[in-house]
Amino acid sequence: MSQTTNTRAQESAGTGGDPDREISYRPVSAAAICALVQHDVGIHEYAAREVKQAVVGTGSGEKRQVQHMVGVLLGIGERLQADAADALALALAHAHTRASVRRLGIDLGDRRGRSGRRASWRQFR
Repeated sequence: MSQTTNTRAQESAGTGGDPDREISYRPVSAAAICALVQHDVGIHEYAAREVKQAVVGTGSGEKRQVQHMVGVLLGIGERLQADAADALALALAHAHTRASVRRLGIDLGDRRGRSGRRASWRQFR
């Protein structure tokens, strides 16, 4: 059975107010988002605190706690590298969020921003 998905989960950019990081990160992020939108891929961003909350149970969890809990949740006996644990934690947080949304019967297809207009990357085409 083959299954494809048209969604991407990513951690929102936390540059910590560092202007050098901000300048170098934003163009790359914008280019990736544009490519995804052109291919009709949904984009879901999660703050690092949201990912930690979903996996560790607290938004202020440490990296080693994330590594440990990802291993426990996925049944991986060996210690994961930090980057691999972060990527898997993001995937787990996204899966958990999507499952909760489905259980609650929430339609995320019509999310609206503060202005009351539909919030979507597609409006920037």
